[in-house]
Amino acid sequence: MKDVLRSLACRILGLYSYSLWMKTRYIRDSLYSKWIRNFVASCPQSVRICKGVAIYGGKHIHFGDQTIIQRYSVIEAIDQFCGEAFAPDISIGQNANLGEYNHISCIGRLHIGNGFLSGRRVTIVDHNHGSLKDNVISTPPMQRKLCSKGVITIGDNVWVGENAMILGGVTIGDGAIIAANAVVTKDVPCATIVAGIPAQIIKQKKEKA
Repeated sequence: MKDVLRSLACRILGLYSYSLWMKTRYIRDSLYSKWIRNFVASCPQSVRICKGVAIYGGKHIHFGDQTIIQRYSVIEAIDQFCGEAFAPDISIGQNANLGEYNHISCIGRLHIGNGFLSGRRVTIVDHNHGSLKDNVISTPPMQRKLCSKGVITIGDNVWVGENAMILGGVTIGDGAIIAANAVVTKDVPCATIVAGIPAQIIKQKKEKA
């Protein structure tokens, strides 16, 4: 009996091909996008938000055409925390592709340009729980007020490698490449490759004479 059931299971699984699985996944993501679009300030029909993506404060979030948010990413625009109000504004341009498990969090302004590409587990956050200027040692982190170093601006056609982190008050120029595992704490010029902790310039396209 076990052999018969095993044979039947193999036949069923054989019918359910990888291409069929991809098609069902695309349909599922399309339905999820349609549902979650109701909770986002600006989200064109061409935007694909994969199942498992979590969006908080959607009324402060704007997506451009043809943008894709891959599975299990978290995008949060925080407008209130510990009794303090904020005015967050997250905008992601056209033809952007955010990798799986990305984390974008903002209490101020965070702009990502067109053609953005990120690997898995990329973090872009403009705030911290508390500051060294405050007496926070005796206060649990979740009870500390949020503080920000400023606006994050990411230009067009920027590529961010896996596990990289971009912190507050940073501007990244068009065409820049952020290497995997880099931590960006200061501005990155256009057409520049940065790597390391903290990120440093390792290569920059020279201007034509």
